[in-house]
Amino acid sequence: MTFDKDKLIVKQQLQIEKLKRQKKEWKAAKKQVHFLIYGIGAPLNGNKRGYTRKQMEPFFQISEELELL
Repeated sequence: MTFDKDKLIVKQQLQIEKLKRQKKEWKAAKKQVHFLIYGIGAPLNGNKRGYTRKQMEPFFQISEELELL
């Protein structure tokens, strides 16, 4: 019985490690998507791409869906 329990623990730990890697990758991807959408740069955090407010509306919707904001 202990062998099965040990196998289960190993399997769960591998799943946890995989999820941790995926979360890290997701966070990096979200950051990159945010940058690509908004093209915001320091020091004034200006709109480098020059989009109008109306042009930005779809980007805001995408950001909400991806929980970037």
